[in-house]
Amino acid sequence: MEQKEPHMTTSPSRPPILSPSERPVRQTNELRDTIRLAAPTETPYHIFFLPGNPGIVEYYLVFLEGLYNALNNGEKTVKFHVAGRSLAGFELNTSNSSWQPEEDHLQVENKPLNISEQVDFCLHEIRRYMRDESANTTVGGAQTPHKLILIAHSFGAFVVTEILKRLASSSPSKAEQDRFHVIGAVLLFPPIPDLEASPRGSQITSVARSRYLVPTLSVLSGLVNTLPLFLSRTLVRYVTAFPDDALEITRRFVTTRTAVAQSLYLVKYELDEIKWCRWEDAFSTIRAGPFPTKIRLFFGKNDYWVANDLRDAFIAKHCSPESNRGALDVSADIDPSEDGDEESVVIPHDFSIRHSEHVIPYVVRYIHEIID
Repeated sequence: MEQKEPHMTTSPSRPPILSPSERPVRQTNELRDTIRLAAPTETPYHIFFLPGNPGIVEYYLVFLEGLYNALNNGEKTVKFHVAGRSLAGFELNTSNSSWQPEEDHLQVENKPLNISEQVDFCLHEIRRYMRDESANTTVGGAQTPHKLILIAHSFGAFVVTEILKRLASSSPSKAEQDRFHVIGAVLLFPPIPDLEASPRGSQITSVARSRYLVPTLSVLSGLVNTLPLFLSRTLVRYVTAFPDDALEITRRFVTTRTAVAQSLYLVKYELDEIKWCRWEDAFSTIRAGPFPTKIRLFFGKNDYWVANDLRDAFIAKHCSPESNRGALDVSADIDPSEDGDEESVVIPHDFSIRHSEHVIPYVVRYIHEIID
């Protein structure tokens, strides 16, 4: 039977990448667990970002700063606050965090969190961030709710979808108490629809489910942490070939035993729970929700965490004009780039390491589609 091409509900054309003068550059060596970039003028629009696994927001600092500049430095009158938060258990420097959890009930005795608990934690942090912002600013009168766009990468995209599902099924009184509306989401390299069926997922399944994986690699993490700084940096550089900024973040990650344990602990749950039925259930709940929500998906060309045939089938079923009914407006793009030159590079799954400037133009376009 002839295979149909996946339906693309937004233009598959590649927007121009940022010019050299526009490209973001890391400006600080400080490692933070939260990032807040306030808009230059008063605005009701907020962007909140959640990372993938490992859930360290510092990996995305260049991306978030570049996105902030692209949104706020142009001639458009609409401006945006931009914020991001590491996932629970991935904190590298909580003493420098711009805000702290009010309660520690989500991490009793430093035990790692599963996916449902990560969703609890992230929704808790989003609500508190928006509560802080509502207390500090008044936009268009005291009763005007702030408008929130969630952006996430990889595993974070699944967390955001689960958050949208919960908000869509919240009681009207709870939604009113929040005093903000999530008007849309941008999901970058989402592991849709079945992580275990992906090329990389099928390779690591048996290892990831081993009961010895977490304790063994946690011990290795502790051993790396005993090495002198220059040796641990050399080791991480040899293994990853990362540039200097990502290198130091990775060194801090692999020498933080709780973060390593949290990352490995999540992998098993990701393989078990990120399935077609979970995405369908979330999309159905969002579609039946009380508030209009726009979701934009950006897939890699040959993402090793995504099975292309299943991805295409999911896009055909859930990202077509026929599927955009009720409160949900969803569309998808697959990276149209080809390797060959600077203007046409296939964007890898871990785009934040070296390819933020290629992703930012897509995200800017999606954000303006969401607010239009």
